Amino acid sequence: MNIETGGAFAFRMNAHRHQWNGSICSDVLGWNCGSDESFRIDYCERGIGRCFHMHTFDKSSPKILVPDNSVCQLLVDQPNILDNQILIYYGGRFNFQHGIAIGNTDDVIFGLYRVKKTYIEQTKGPRYLVIEPFPDGWAVFPANRVRMPNVRSIPGLSYIKHIRTNALEVSVESALEAMNHPGNGENLSTDLQQRLQTVSSALPVWLDIAATSRSGYNPPARLPAIKIVDNVTLEGPLDSKLKSLKIPTVSKVRFPVPIAAIGKHDGKPAIEEAKLAVFDKTAPGDESIVQATEPVTAIDAMKSDGLDAAAMLVRLPEPQCASTLETQFDTRLTMDLRVAFATKPLVILTGAPGSGKSWIAGHILDDDERDRSVIVPVSSTWRGREDLLGYVNPVSGVFEPTEFTEFLLRAEAVWDAGDRRARLVIFEEFNLSQPEHWLSDFLVRLEYEPKNRIDRTISLGGSSIARHPGRKPTVFLVPCLSFVATLNNDHTVKPLSPRVLDRSALIEVVSNGRSALKRAGIEVDDEIAEMIEEVNGFLEPRGAAFSVRSARSLERALLIGKNVGLSTGQALDLVLAQEVLSRVHLQAGDPRDEQLVARLDTWVQQASCKDLLRCSERIADWRESLRAGRDVFQA
Repeated sequence: MNIETGGAFAFRMNAHRHQWNGSICSDVLGWNCGSDESFRIDYCERGIGRCFHMHTFDKSSPKILVPDNSVCQLLVDQPNILDNQILIYYGGRFNFQHGIAIGNTDDVIFGLYRVKKTYIEQTKGPRYLVIEPFPDGWAVFPANRVRMPNVRSIPGLSYIKHIRTNALEVSVESALEAMNHPGNGENLSTDLQQRLQTVSSALPVWLDIAATSRSGYNPPARLPAIKIVDNVTLEGPLDSKLKSLKIPTVSKVRFPVPIAAIGKHDGKPAIEEAKLAVFDKTAPGDESIVQATEPVTAIDAMKSDGLDAAAMLVRLPEPQCASTLETQFDTRLTMDLRVAFATKPLVILTGAPGSGKSWIAGHILDDDERDRSVIVPVSSTWRGREDLLGYVNPVSGVFEPTEFTEFLLRAEAVWDAGDRRARLVIFEEFNLSQPEHWLSDFLVRLEYEPKNRIDRTISLGGSSIARHPGRKPTVFLVPCLSFVATLNNDHTVKPLSPRVLDRSALIEVVSNGRSALKRAGIEVDDEIAEMIEEVNGFLEPRGAAFSVRSARSLERALLIGKNVGLSTGQALDLVLAQEVLSRVHLQAGDPRDEQLVARLDTWVQQASCKDLLRCSERIADWRESLRAGRDVFQA
């Protein structure tokens, strides 16, 4: 997992009636801290201090417990990654009568840590992370006075979020102003007020130290290569047990000739002329090649040497594409894809529009010429297998194949000729129509073992196949064939059934504003990037993310701006108004939508957003519409 060197971390935790001072909340049944009611009844009501957050701001020994396995694993892999880091603790807005306000989803900051040390503690139950601050490195914020700014998820971590440096500094300033405002600081003791002032003064220095400390703990950018080796000695007690096993062996093992070793004929690999060879392994060092007398499948060859499972694990994505994916996204996505393709014949990519699903699907194979992949756009009118495969001509009785079926026929031909390279089908807009209606044959046939050719063969119908004279009207789903699909979630698509989900691996593609700019190859100053990042945090959950498409539009707008006198901010204003805000739908009376508009209104009033005039006008119109009880539809 890749931790950014700028900014700080944010942890969500429960509210507490007594400022997390080490005591158990009183009257817990009538006060909601955010934890389950059963927990409060079983432990807090009985005086058992099991609350992970109870001692967060305990004056004598402050600490917080984090019962999250992904965070614990982070500390196992990089023990000092949180040392000297700044942590913001936040949660639901609460009041002292009822706890977290019902129906109010706005989060506020509870306090802050500068981390001194962390360690893993494990009892008979689950393990958890213990975080302790420096003695002068923690502070409590005035209750409910500082709204939590936008945070960003960190790939591989479910509990920790990332918060930008400038947003953190603004939040601390807001806390200090709130404390000094008459009446707001009454719930903070003199000691807590002094702590907050100390934090405010020391924060710039602490952030510099945090950035320096963290820069040395980023993991490698790429996954290590997985190698398959022969003659491995297994150390330990398992070695002797394996040696005692009697496994039938043969003196000669057949291997297919590597594709790289096959010559070319008229600029194309001479697959049809390729022959499989037998390597004599009885004589050490003898690599004489003998002509094979009969075809030998790659799977049989690998199984004879025990390499089948290991080879399947590293099949997809192929090496060059894996490197590109790790650069554009992260190593986690690459590993997700590796496992998904090794375990399921169908991999489904889901995510917000513009998050990069189609781009990822097109970067699974090292196949620039698209010889080994085909793109199949799914139509909302598809109702049966003939839409995917083709149909029998009622006049000639010949089967008329689609481009997809032609691809399958070519894959079968080169497989029989010895080409074992992966083949990939890309379904775009997979759920515009119900997949069971047109993909049923494949859902059934792909369940059978790769070596079971009869059951993995689909009958097409008709007397023959058009443009394939003399060929039987069937197609074999070769073992090297995989499927990937892109999936959208909106009112125009069909939900996937358990039958499809059970036969597929689902991977969610997450993107943010900065990653969209990076993948589009666009460089903007940090202020513009922060503006994009913040508005994307508000709108991405609503399906209106600043996508790679938006980033490319911004690039073109900037080029035009040089000729017509548009500033960078003005160009961004046009792109946001035309492509991002235009996808937002709001309902009058919905408190979540009202809160979204309030946050956008606060965002667009910042000094850095002074050029976003069209966005400001659009957001003001939304506010007036909701006040008048009118829903907001952009188109």
